[in-house]
Amino acid sequence: MNRYDSVVRQLDQAVEEGLKLRFGAAVPAFDADPAVVLAALQDARRRLDRVEELLAVSLRIKAAAERDRSLAQARVDDEWDSKINEARDGRRTVAVIRERDEFSSAKERAAEANLATLDLRRTAREATDIHAQCAAQVDVLRLLHRGLDSIRHDLLATLRTLAFESTLDR
Repeated sequence: MNRYDSVVRQLDQAVEEGLKLRFGAAVPAFDADPAVVLAALQDARRRLDRVEELLAVSLRIKAAAERDRSLAQARVDDEWDSKINEARDGRRTVAVIRERDEFSSAKERAAEANLATLDLRRTAREATDIHAQCAAQVDVLRLLHRGLDSIRHDLLATLRTLAFESTLDR
Protein backbone atom coordinates (compact mmCIF):
# COMPACT_ATOMS: atom_id res chain seq x y z
CA MET A 1 0.00 0.00 0.00
CA ASN A 2 1.44 3.37 -0.95
CA ARG A 3 0.89 6.83 0.44
CA TYR A 4 -1.77 7.58 -2.16
CA ASP A 5 -3.92 4.67 -1.02
CA SER A 6 -3.95 5.97 2.54
CA VAL A 7 -4.93 9.46 1.33
CA VAL A 8 -7.81 8.07 -0.70
CA ARG A 9 -8.94 5.90 2.21
CA GLN A 10 -8.81 8.89 4.57
CA LEU A 11 -10.90 10.99 2.20
CA ASP A 12 -13.36 8.15 1.63
CA GLN A 13 -13.84 7.88 5.40
CA ALA A 14 -14.40 11.64 5.64
CA VAL A 15 -17.04 11.53 2.92
CA GLU A 16 -18.69 8.49 4.49
CA GLU A 17 -18.90 10.28 7.83
CA GLY A 18 -20.16 13.42 6.09
CA LEU A 19 -22.91 11.44 4.38
CA LYS A 20 -24.04 9.97 7.70
CA LEU A 21 -24.03 13.41 9.30
CA ARG A 22 -25.92 15.05 6.45
CA PHE A 23 -28.61 12.44 5.94
CA GLY A 24 -28.92 11.64 9.63
CA ALA A 25 -30.09 15.15 10.41
CA ALA A 26 -33.69 15.08 11.61
CA VAL A 27 -36.14 17.66 10.34
CA PRO A 28 -39.16 17.94 12.62
CA ALA A 29 -42.67 18.27 11.30
CA PHE A 30 -43.99 21.69 10.35
CA ASP A 31 -46.21 21.89 13.42
CA ALA A 32 -43.64 20.53 15.89
CA ASP A 33 -43.14 21.98 19.32
CA PRO A 34 -40.56 24.83 19.41
CA ALA A 35 -38.40 22.82 21.84
CA VAL A 36 -38.19 20.00 19.28
CA VAL A 37 -37.29 22.45 16.52
CA LEU A 38 -34.64 24.03 18.74
CA ALA A 39 -33.13 20.63 19.55
CA ALA A 40 -33.04 19.81 15.82
CA LEU A 41 -31.40 23.18 15.14
CA GLN A 42 -28.71 22.52 17.74
CA ASP A 43 -28.14 19.03 16.34
CA ALA A 44 -27.86 20.42 12.81
CA ARG A 45 -25.31 22.97 14.05
CA ARG A 46 -23.20 20.22 15.65
CA ARG A 47 -23.38 18.16 12.48
CA LEU A 48 -22.52 21.18 10.37
CA ASP A 49 -19.47 21.92 12.53
CA ARG A 50 -18.19 18.36 12.09
CA VAL A 51 -18.72 18.44 8.31
CA GLU A 52 -16.92 21.77 8.24
CA GLU A 53 -14.01 20.19 10.11
CA LEU A 54 -13.94 17.28 7.64
CA LEU A 55 -14.02 19.78 4.77
CA ALA A 56 -11.10 21.75 6.22
CA VAL A 57 -8.98 18.59 6.58
CA SER A 58 -9.92 17.51 3.05
CA LEU A 59 -9.00 20.90 1.65
CA ARG A 60 -5.57 20.61 3.26
CA ILE A 61 -5.14 17.13 1.78
CA LYS A 62 -6.23 18.44 -1.63
CA ALA A 63 -3.71 21.29 -1.41
CA ALA A 64 -0.93 18.83 -0.56
CA ALA A 65 -2.00 16.64 -3.48
CA GLU A 66 -1.87 19.68 -5.78
CA ARG A 67 1.66 20.46 -4.59
CA ASP A 68 2.68 16.83 -5.14
CA ARG A 69 1.13 16.87 -8.61
CA SER A 70 2.91 20.08 -9.58
CA LEU A 71 6.22 18.85 -8.22
CA ALA A 72 5.92 15.50 -9.99
CA GLN A 73 5.09 17.22 -13.28
CA ALA A 74 8.03 19.60 -12.84
CA ARG A 75 10.34 16.62 -12.28
CA VAL A 76 9.06 15.00 -15.47
CA ASP A 77 9.51 18.21 -17.45
CA ASP A 78 13.02 18.80 -16.12
CA GLU A 79 14.15 15.23 -16.70
CA TRP A 80 12.58 15.13 -20.16
CA ASP A 81 14.35 18.36 -21.10
CA SER A 82 17.61 16.93 -19.81
CA LYS A 83 17.21 13.70 -21.77
CA ILE A 84 16.20 15.46 -24.97
CA ASN A 85 19.26 17.70 -24.69
CA GLU A 86 21.48 14.68 -24.14
CA ALA A 87 19.95 12.99 -27.19
CA ARG A 88 20.37 16.12 -29.29
CA ASP A 89 23.99 16.50 -28.23
CA GLY A 90 24.68 12.91 -29.21
CA ARG A 91 24.84 11.39 -25.72
CA ARG A 92 22.40 8.52 -25.87
CA THR A 93 20.55 7.58 -22.70
CA VAL A 94 18.68 4.58 -24.10
CA ALA A 95 20.10 2.01 -26.47
CA VAL A 96 17.25 2.48 -28.90
CA ILE A 97 19.31 4.24 -31.53
CA ARG A 98 22.24 2.29 -32.87
CA GLU A 99 25.64 3.66 -32.12
CA ARG A 100 26.49 3.67 -35.84
CA ASP A 101 23.61 6.05 -36.63
CA GLU A 102 24.94 9.50 -37.29
CA PHE A 103 21.55 11.10 -37.57
CA SER A 104 18.43 10.86 -35.44
CA SER A 105 15.17 12.64 -36.05
CA ALA A 106 13.36 14.80 -33.54
CA LYS A 107 10.78 12.04 -33.10
CA GLU A 108 13.49 9.52 -32.29
CA ARG A 109 15.02 11.87 -29.72
CA ALA A 110 11.59 12.55 -28.22
CA ALA A 111 10.87 8.82 -28.05
CA GLU A 112 14.21 8.27 -26.34
CA ALA A 113 13.45 11.01 -23.80
CA ASN A 114 9.96 9.56 -23.25
CA LEU A 115 11.40 6.14 -22.52
CA ALA A 116 14.01 7.61 -20.19
CA THR A 117 11.33 9.45 -18.17
CA LEU A 118 8.73 6.70 -18.15
CA ASP A 119 8.86 6.05 -14.39
CA LEU A 120 8.64 9.75 -13.59
CA ARG A 121 5.68 10.14 -15.93
CA ARG A 122 3.90 7.26 -14.21
CA THR A 123 4.47 8.93 -10.85
CA ALA A 124 3.15 12.22 -12.25
CA ARG A 125 0.02 10.50 -13.60
CA GLU A 126 -0.56 8.89 -10.22
CA ALA A 127 -0.19 12.30 -8.52
CA THR A 128 -2.64 13.79 -11.02
CA ASP A 129 -5.10 10.99 -10.32
CA ILE A 130 -4.90 11.43 -6.55
CA HIS A 131 -5.40 15.18 -6.95
CA ALA A 132 -8.51 14.56 -9.06
CA GLN A 133 -9.86 12.17 -6.43
CA CYS A 134 -9.18 14.73 -3.70
CA ALA A 135 -10.98 17.42 -5.68
CA ALA A 136 -14.00 15.13 -6.17
CA GLN A 137 -14.15 14.30 -2.45
CA VAL A 138 -13.89 17.98 -1.51
CA ASP A 139 -16.76 18.75 -3.89
CA VAL A 140 -18.91 16.08 -2.21
CA LEU A 141 -18.10 17.46 1.24
CA ARG A 142 -18.99 20.98 0.08
CA LEU A 143 -22.31 19.70 -1.18
CA LEU A 144 -22.99 17.97 2.14
CA HIS A 145 -22.01 21.13 4.01
CA ARG A 146 -24.36 23.19 1.88
CA GLY A 147 -27.19 20.71 2.49
CA LEU A 148 -26.73 20.78 6.25
CA ASP A 149 -26.50 24.55 6.22
CA SER A 150 -29.80 24.67 4.32
CA ILE A 151 -31.41 22.46 6.95
CA ARG A 152 -30.08 24.75 9.66
CA HIS A 153 -31.48 27.80 7.87
CA ASP A 154 -34.87 26.11 7.45
CA LEU A 155 -35.00 25.22 11.15
CA LEU A 156 -34.02 28.74 12.10
CA ALA A 157 -36.73 30.15 9.84
CA THR A 158 -39.25 27.78 11.44
CA LEU A 159 -38.26 28.98 14.91
CA ARG A 160 -38.57 32.60 13.83
CA THR A 161 -42.00 31.90 12.37
CA LEU A 162 -43.10 30.22 15.60
CA ALA A 163 -41.79 33.17 17.60
CA PHE A 164 -43.64 35.60 15.33
CA GLU A 165 -46.87 33.60 15.59
CA SER A 166 -46.59 33.52 19.37
CA THR A 167 -46.37 37.34 19.45
CA LEU A 168 -49.55 37.53 17.36
CA ASP A 169 -51.41 35.33 19.86
CA ARG A 170 -50.98 37.85 22.65
